[in-house]
Amino acid sequence: LRWFLIVNLDTMLKIEATANLQKRRECMIRRVIVTLLSAAVFLIGCSGTSESLEEELAFNGIEKLIVDGSFFEVEVAGHSKDSVDTEVSIPERIRRSGVTVSRVKTGSVLEVKVEGRKRKSGFLSFEQPSITISVPFDTELEITTSSGSLSVDEVSGDSINLSATSGRISISECETDLNAASTSGRLMVVSSMGPKMLSSTSGNIETKDSD
Repeated sequence: LRWFLIVNLDTMLKIEATANLQKRRECMIRRVIVTLLSAAVFLIGCSGTSESLEEELAFNGIEKLIVDGSFFEVEVAGHSKDSVDTEVSIPERIRRSGVTVSRVKTGSVLEVKVEGRKRKSGFLSFEQPSITISVPFDTELEITTSSGSLSVDEVSGDSINLSATSGRISISECETDLNAASTSGRLMVVSSMGPKMLSSTSGNIETKDSD
């Protein structure tokens, strides 16, 4: 009788352990399903807010360009036309926080400025706001950004003054007085002639000729 009771007790314990294991597996499966559904909802939400507002404006008679790019990526390139062509791309998630870009011409000076501040969001940022500008080769430049990257290519006005806090600065084929300063962002100058004043607090500075 004792042997029979021991065998039955052992069998009951095994059955209970199997049932507990099954419950844990079911609980784990439910958690995985909930996680996958949450990820799917997140991706759908991101795809629904990824549309960007594209704004293009052109200006004539510009000799100097001033840009306050804040957290936007700013790209400026020289071209052979007389006009200054500006293109602004603002993702919907940033537009909803009231961020805009103003473009004001005063005489021969064009000022482009990011208005408003980006709100913090728990979502990942898949699309970066940007300002792309094409200018006559001889345009004078004065550009600042905070966390946005900054690049200038083929511009040779009277002077080029660039500054960034944590954004990267890239300069290529610019023949003029160049003054570029960054705090923690990388600073790279490629194939650019003329006097240079380059400074960075903690970022790397690199100068080289084109390959």
